[in-house]
Amino acid sequence: MKKVVWTNGCFDLLGSHHCVFLEECRKLGDILVVGLNTDESVKSLKGPSRPIVPYAERKACLEALRCVDLVVPLSDREPSNLIRMLQPSLVAKGFPADKPHTWSNDNMPEHVICEELGIPIHQIRGPNSSTTSLIERIRQWN
Repeated sequence: MKKVVWTNGCFDLLGSHHCVFLEECRKLGDILVVGLNTDESVKSLKGPSRPIVPYAERKACLEALRCVDLVVPLSDREPSNLIRMLQPSLVAKGFPADKPHTWSNDNMPEHVICEELGIPIHQIRGPNSSTTSLIERIRQWN
């Protein structure tokens, strides 16, 4: 049986930090499914000026990556409904290495559904970069 790995995010202004994270996710299993926040859910999470890149373009960029097998729309603020439907072997979450580690599996929104279904959550510390910090650097140039 194939090992399915789930991850999700906004993936706005796709950068190398995203690619490194997704490659690490793919190494955890045979199939990588990415829940991609819709434009409406990105706005609810990040504010009215986001996303910078529309859903269709973000989806096309993710689908072009060899490590990504499937991209599905995530219209909720958190992925519990999709995790329940897919029932992956593993859920992967990423954190920039330069930020304090504030998440434990117990306070991740998907923790309850993962515990209910017996799905482990794997945390990946990634490169010191984020879309939000990139946007801030661009704004400072003006």
